[in-house]
Amino acid sequence: MSTNLSPERLDYLLERYAANRCTPQELLELMEALKQGGGEEAIHRRLQGIWKEGADKEEGPSLDKERIFNAIVGDEPVTPVRPLWRRGAAAAAVVLLLGGAIYWYARPGKGAPAGGVATADVKKDIAPGGSKAVLTLSDGTDIVLDSTRNGAVSRQGGSVVMKRDGGELAYQAAASSARATSELVYNKITTPKGGKYRVVLPDGSKVWLNAASVLRFPTAFTGSDRTVELWGEAYFEIEKDKNRPFYVKANNMQVSVLGTSFNIMAYEEEGVVRTTLLDGAVQVTGTSGTSLQLSPGQEARCWENGELKLIKETNTDETVAWKNDQFYFRGADIQTIMRQLARWYDIDVVYGGAVNGKFYAKIPRNTNLSIVLRALALTNKLNFTQEGKRVTVMP
Repeated sequence: MSTNLSPERLDYLLERYAANRCTPQELLELMEALKQGGGEEAIHRRLQGIWKEGADKEEGPSLDKERIFNAIVGDEPVTPVRPLWRRGAAAAAVVLLLGGAIYWYARPGKGAPAGGVATADVKKDIAPGGSKAVLTLSDGTDIVLDSTRNGAVSRQGGSVVMKRDGGELAYQAAASSARATSELVYNKITTPKGGKYRVVLPDGSKVWLNAASVLRFPTAFTGSDRTVELWGEAYFEIEKDKNRPFYVKANNMQVSVLGTSFNIMAYEEEGVVRTTLLDGAVQVTGTSGTSLQLSPGQEARCWENGELKLIKETNTDETVAWKNDQFYFRGADIQTIMRQLARWYDIDVVYGGAVNGKFYAKIPRNTNLSIVLRALALTNKLNFTQEGKRVTVMP
C-alpha cells in the first residue's frame, strides 16, 4: 500500500520532523503515512538534503555524517551508519525513531519483524497531564491549586504564598516580618498522577515537581541550613548561599549543595534513587554513611540498603526531558516506559505477556495517550488495548 499523502505534504512533514517542530497531530500523520509505505523517495531526498547542508557547513574529511544523519533519525545507536544508507532502510529508520525501536533495525543483518503491523486499540483517548497540585498548609488545610485563583493564597510564617500563572507557587517575604519566629513552619505540595507544578521557595530557589510527587519545605529559611524533603521526582535550581547549605532528603539519601542545578528521581516503584547533576557540584550521602561528590553530567544511584554507585557519564537531556515536556527513551525497557506513562496519564498498566527489547524515542508529553501508544506499537514488537484507564501491553 502506498501513502495517500502528496509528495509535497510528505516533504513538509519530514522537514518539520527534522527541525523538531512537528505538532502531535503532524507527528501522528507522518507515522501513519510511513507505516503505509511508499515514502522512501521523499525520505531519501530529505536525508540527502541534510547531508548536503552539513557538507556545506563543514570542511574537508571531518564531516560527521552520523551526526547529520541523526538530525532525522535521532541520536541513538546507528552503528554503522552506512548499512542504513539505503532508501528502504532509511524509511524504516524514520518510522522506528518515531515508534521507538531504531536500535533493533539499525543493527547489521536485521530486518523487519515477522507478522503484521502492530496496533494500539484505543476506545477512549486520555489527555496528557497538566498543572495540578494540592498545597497543604501548616494547620493541615488543603488548597487545590488548579481550581484556585491567582494571587495571595495564604500567609504562612513570615511568607505570603502567591499563586502565579503557568502553574507556579511562590513564597515571598511578608511586608512585615514581625510575626516571623525562629520556629520552622512547614508546608507540603503534592502533585497527583497527571500533575506537575513549580515552586519558588522562600530563598528564591526553584523546584519543578513531576507527577505523583511530594515536596515538604519550611515557609521561611530561618536556621543555619535549608532542608527540604522529596518523594517522587523534582528538578532543582538552587540559589547560592555559602552560609546556609541546601539539603534534599529523599528516601534513604541526602543531597547537599550550595548552589546548583540537579534532578532527583525517587519514586518508590523504581527501586533506586537517582541524583543527576547538570551544573555546579553536589554531595550525595546514603544511609550507610558513604558519600559521592558529583560533577556536571554525572549521576549517583542509591539503593534501599544505602549502597551508592557513581555513573560517570549520563545523558542529562534524557533525565530532564519530563521538565521540558518530553518523553525521551534511550534504551529503555517497556516496563520503565509504562511506569512513566502511568504517572503522567493516570493509567493502570497490566501485561498480557513478556515484551522484550529496548526502545528509543522522543515523543511530546503534551500529546494524547493514543499517539504515544501508536508510536510504540509501530515497532511491531508489542500491542496495546485500552479499556478506560486500564492499558494492557501484549507481545
